[in-house]
Amino acid sequence: MQGLEYLLPLLIWPYLSRTLGPSELGRTILVLAICGYLSIIPNWGFSYWGVQLTVENRNNIARLSNTFWSILGARLLLGLTSFALLLVFAVVFPSEKIGPETLLAIFTVVASSALSTNWFFQGIERIEKNAIFNILAKLVILIATLNFVTSQKDSNLVIAITGVCNCIANTLIIFLCVKSKLVFPLAGNGAGSLLRIKESSSYFFSSVATTAYTNTNVTLLGLITGNLSAGLYGGADKIRGACQNLIVPFSQVFFPRITLLMGLYPKKALVLAKNLLIFQSCWTFIASSALFLMSKEIVALILGQGYQEASLILKIIAYCPFLIGINTVLGSHLMLPLGLRTSFNRVLTSTAILNLIVATPMIFRFQEVGAAISVLICEVYVTALMIFCLASQRAGFFKEHL
Repeated sequence: MQGLEYLLPLLIWPYLSRTLGPSELGRTILVLAICGYLSIIPNWGFSYWGVQLTVENRNNIARLSNTFWSILGARLLLGLTSFALLLVFAVVFPSEKIGPETLLAIFTVVASSALSTNWFFQGIERIEKNAIFNILAKLVILIATLNFVTSQKDSNLVIAITGVCNCIANTLIIFLCVKSKLVFPLAGNGAGSLLRIKESSSYFFSSVATTAYTNTNVTLLGLITGNLSAGLYGGADKIRGACQNLIVPFSQVFFPRITLLMGLYPKKALVLAKNLLIFQSCWTFIASSALFLMSKEIVALILGQGYQEASLILKIIAYCPFLIGINTVLGSHLMLPLGLRTSFNRVLTSTAILNLIVATPMIFRFQEVGAAISVLICEVYVTALMIFCLASQRAGFFKEHL
């Protein structure tokens, strides 16, 4: 079910690539990158801290309810702050590319991010309830996109449809939490929300680094070389992302379980992480090899005519899912549960900085191909650095169990 949730969006991109064309597809992906930057603020550090706090309190419904509503309140407050910053930026630096329609579309995406409760269902290990609504939302997004997005002028509509459908789905999920008595209704206050923001601030920097790294290349391409290069790179990256997203369900299942076990039975937690690392390394290697060997055929099938140059980009980044499959286990499932939060933040921050340093001249020289090479270099770097951190700081545990 979780795999279906992340594969469904892939069905939209073949239609969008043909309907919008490379240039408008590039503009759409660039605006989505802006949405990603703005979503950093409402996501804050709750993707990690929210899960850990939920795990700690899930056997006490009063404390769990307080955690749920205080974090949700914090996310909504931060979401409004994020959009306010966008409005200020739009007024101070007006641009024809970001008009009122684009701003409204961006607002819906930021709002849907603020309303997300993925962290909660991960913490209570009942992600199937969340997945059902997310799958329904993505089905509605697919149907609405096929019916209403009919020309190159509809790029803003693509973003608005995504934002509105996800907002509705996330609101229904919150209602479900109360209706099914997973939490008490409105058990929290403003002071609690501010406390949650303060508590999770140390995780915020890893969130910033991850999002900045993820969105920087397509943003630089759009600014330096134009929408066409962003479209070619973004199209290939969406294919890679669809494969890579299959890692997410495993992460959602195993992160709270390993976090819980690490506090109670450390050896069992490390053995579980070891088994996950072996399994995830194997299947992501096979998937990455398929992307590498069949890049031309996959690009032709999914993106269609006008995207032939994207096959080289896909070939370059094909083994990123394999590397990310490894470093997800090393980082999220080992470094964080072992208490290596500072080292984890430093790894992600240094990776974002390295990507910016490498990507900028590479994009000036090689356009979208340079952006792809930069991503591959950074994934090798982050994987190697995480191995080094674990081996040096937890040598005994690491050598014995992994």
